[in-house]
Amino acid sequence: MRGQSAVEYMFILSAVLGIFAAITVPQMVNPAQKASKDTFLVSQAREAVNAIADAINGVYANSEGAVVTEVVSLDSGWKLRIDNDPPKLGVGISTSSGTEWVEENLRYGFYNLGLGGLDNYIPNIPSGSYIVVVGWISGGGEGIDGSALDDGKIYIRIDPGVR
Repeated sequence: MRGQSAVEYMFILSAVLGIFAAITVPQMVNPAQKASKDTFLVSQAREAVNAIADAINGVYANSEGAVVTEVVSLDSGWKLRIDNDPPKLGVGISTSSGTEWVEENLRYGFYNLGLGGLDNYIPNIPSGSYIVVVGWISGGGEGIDGSALDDGKIYIRIDPGVR
């Protein structure tokens, strides 16, 4: 009789532990998966903002006619923002908790944003790989800066020109 009760006790204990594991493991794994995916997306945004900021700073360090092309890849929808005061480039990446912004300082302050079809903000860029073309394109001293998304390419124009 003692042996049978010990076996029954072990059976009941293992059933309770099995049910406990079946309930708690998914609750522990799912948040960890979301957190690791969000961390991965933010690191992709960090790489993208660094590459684009380096391209803008590199073009600005050269002279008129300089062009730098970069390829950025992000696995989630994102946004591109260029601020003037202080000069910053921001990439907003869509994560499970909303939009996470990653920023990088620029050496070049953008002026006259929003003129000539150019803007300082590109919302709702779908996930994928994009060619980013940064160029110092003089507009005859008009000083028009900005960015645009056209045909799967992102164009960023700087024109120090006349301020």
